[in-house]
Amino acid sequence: VMGIIPQGFTSVEVADFSPKQICHFVQNWFKASGQSEAEASLQGDMILNAMDDQPDFGEVIVTPILLSLICVVWQDSGKLPKNRNNLYKRGINWLLRRWNERKSFEKWEFGTEAYRQLSIEDKKSLLIEIAACKFENPKNFVLFEQDDLVEQISRKLQLHHPEKGLAVLKAIEAQHGLLVE
Repeated sequence: VMGIIPQGFTSVEVADFSPKQICHFVQNWFKASGQSEAEASLQGDMILNAMDDQPDFGEVIVTPILLSLICVVWQDSGKLPKNRNNLYKRGINWLLRRWNERKSFEKWEFGTEAYRQLSIEDKKSLLIEIAACKFENPKNFVLFEQDDLVEQISRKLQLHHPEKGLAVLKAIEAQHGLLVE
């Protein structure tokens, strides 16, 4: 059962990809990442062959966002993990570690010193806490209130000024795209 949809929003469902659409999506994804048509086709075939050995990924491969995750992990390492849990972990690690370098922003970084000093594990812990809070609040499962996030971040990182919590929130948004305004 879906929660209450805020006024001005419409509920939509993304249809599953067919096998042909999966192949086309993967090839287009690799072409968009700078590979030639032949290379993209080869990468697509390799992923689809690897997926045949991964029955656990059946539900993942039919949705665009998760199929993108598979492409990112494949492009990063040339192989797929054995289960979905490891796929998600590797995808999150990629977002947290490599987002900037993949976008060719070698020295680019937003955020306060508080966010820059966090380890990857600390960043994951912060994101887990934010997600857990949402899962515990079924009234509004999809949207976050900025003030609530700022307070939660400030409390978790022991920041004494809300402006610093807001700067960390903006850093998460700018660096990883995991939260967007």
